[in-house]
Amino acid sequence: MPCTLYLDLEARSPSDLKKVGVHKYAEDPGTEILLFSYKLGEKSTKLWFKGEKLPQEIIDHVNSGGIVIAHNAEFDRVIWNTIGERSHGFPKIKSIQFRDTMARAGAMSLPRSLNNCAVALGVDIGKDKEGTQLMREMCSPTGTTINGDPIWREDPESIKRLGEYAKRDVDVLYRIDQKLRPLRNSEQRVWEMDQRINDRGLHVDLELATKTRSLANMITEGLNEQIHTKTGGAVKTATATKSLLEWVNSQGLKAHSLKKDVVPGLIEKAKGAGLWHVVRALEIRQQASKSSIAKIKRMEERVCNDGRVKGMLLFHGATTGRWTGRGLQPQNLPRGVLTPEEIEKAAKDVLNQDVEALHEMGLPVLEIISSCLRSLFTAKPGHLLIVADFSSIEARILAWLANEGPVLKVFRGDGKVYEHAASHIFGVPVGQVNKEQRSIGKVAVLALGYGGGVNAFKQMASTYDVTISDKKIESVKQNWRKANPRITELWRLLEGAAIRAIKQPGRVFQAGGKISFTVDEGHLWCRLPSGRSICYPYATLKPSTTPWGKPTTKILFKGVDSTTKKWVQQDTYGGKLAENITQAVARDILAESMMRIEEVGHPIVLHVHDEIVCEIKEGSVEVSEFEQLMAETPHWAKDLPLQAEGWTGKRYRK
Repeated sequence: MPCTLYLDLEARSPSDLKKVGVHKYAEDPGTEILLFSYKLGEKSTKLWFKGEKLPQEIIDHVNSGGIVIAHNAEFDRVIWNTIGERSHGFPKIKSIQFRDTMARAGAMSLPRSLNNCAVALGVDIGKDKEGTQLMREMCSPTGTTINGDPIWREDPESIKRLGEYAKRDVDVLYRIDQKLRPLRNSEQRVWEMDQRINDRGLHVDLELATKTRSLANMITEGLNEQIHTKTGGAVKTATATKSLLEWVNSQGLKAHSLKKDVVPGLIEKAKGAGLWHVVRALEIRQQASKSSIAKIKRMEERVCNDGRVKGMLLFHGATTGRWTGRGLQPQNLPRGVLTPEEIEKAAKDVLNQDVEALHEMGLPVLEIISSCLRSLFTAKPGHLLIVADFSSIEARILAWLANEGPVLKVFRGDGKVYEHAASHIFGVPVGQVNKEQRSIGKVAVLALGYGGGVNAFKQMASTYDVTISDKKIESVKQNWRKANPRITELWRLLEGAAIRAIKQPGRVFQAGGKISFTVDEGHLWCRLPSGRSICYPYATLKPSTTPWGKPTTKILFKGVDSTTKKWVQQDTYGGKLAENITQAVARDILAESMMRIEEVGHPIVLHVHDEIVCEIKEGSVEVSEFEQLMAETPHWAKDLPLQAEGWTGKRYRK
């Protein structure tokens, strides 16, 4: 039986890995591999140190296509294939040879770090705080010489101790490999595609980025001076939220927060009270919140020698299987309010540092800059970006999962799901739905599909500037639920099947025909139509009571808190399960579309949520062809009505 190579590299560099990412890190001439630990099959764990000859058993294993297991394999792969090949003649390890335990941990909704994953799996790893601290000290310079050269901690005893730490990591890696589920073959291929996309990266207009940051700095400094003056020196910068909040309260305007959705209301209150100096201070704060200096700086820091930012995507970053961002966080780039033509004009004005021309556009300059942030990503010379996004993908999938016939009929027809929702809510014909009613219908579709009530509706409504009373929201909710009985029934079916599965481990329980639940080794597994599963680790049940006093059963599981990043007990319910499943199905559809697009030769350079971005030669593919390719339904969802809308251009935008 072929053996497996377990691998853990320890590198050092003048570059900050967290700031620049592994691809830029590997380009630094000062980056070098100090050592690596490895375990070949069942043999004992061994060490290789810089300057030694690479063991023949590793050369033979790699050249024969042998499997290599690493934790956060992208790091080990990139460093091995660049620094290792360049400085030591290491044989190249292909992506298809790697199996990433960090990706597998993510697929099981476990902590992604090696140590925390081991603890969550019940692997006794012991404590080695000294080793961790030593690794950090040895992998970054301790200082610089008068000539600017890095000073390293590299005494023989420290190197020996670092080797012991690395051997421990490989031993832990081996043990968690025995406990983690392998990725399905189809998911392994998706991971391999993810590595290609991360290696490819996306081109950056570096000149525009630099000049944009320079202009943003200048505008921000001006705002800082204004708010310092307006507050009598109490607030030093426009982004000093704590100081500003204290000052606002001291001026007689009671405020508990200066969050984005709160400030407009505070401004109106200040106007009503005649506190015009407070109004101006809050307006300055609004403008400053549009500053994109930090994101532009991160972009500049991560640009590689070929002018591209790489490694921006994290495979299975979310429990649902969706990708999340790394470093630059492309998922969080502002949507912007400018048209493509306005973006081009603004780009020229920024390059010319023409502030007056930017002011003539009628928006605060920092808001213009924020709107142009995506456009700093461009196609390389002679190429265009072709981009397509699934239309109303979650609403389509939720209706399909629940078999909500009337909604599916709308999507197969005119597609005006917001108008149809408003028609049911307000009791008017679809053709007579006005703009305000459509806006409420849109918010209802987006906010109420997962069991949400007044608070969920209000939160979504603030995003679309929809104002409505709590009493009216309750009425909208009830009317929407009456019009979508199968969706509301799906919540109950999902929760019931999950509870029964936890009560009877090993048995499979269906929910709505397309979803099933089972418990294996203490984990609750939700099988999706694609065959992939969502994992809810260490699921249990607990008697509880609803807010209105009805006895109920709460579903508990362990998970990584999205805010604190700690491994804690969490709970879920029917509506939340529906949301997880819907987003997981959307992810599977996106992944299959990406595979098709790559297979026909359109290189993907980025994907965000339900959007795919490719870099193509000018005139090589039509938008309609790209939309059709993307919206092809998978074999496991043939009756799901999908639609994609696309565009092409030089600069990335929303």
